[in-house]
Amino acid sequence: MDIDLTNRTLKDVPEKGSAFRILRISENLATKLGVLQRDGEHIFSYKTTTYLDRSFRKIRKRLIDIHF
Repeated sequence: MDIDLTNRTLKDVPEKGSAFRILRISENLATKLGVLQRDGEHIFSYKTTTYLDRSFRKIRKRLIDIHF
């Protein structure tokens, strides 16, 4: 995922052959993401996308009112 804090958007990087999605994020979330300490250009870094996918799915299950 690409995060644009200035325009407050998330760009979902799709699998091969799929179209990407752009999701708007709140000003509050953009501010919180902007102050996180990071190494290089990444806010969150995972060894492989499998770890990222697993973490995202666990968190998504907890968020009942948010649909993707």
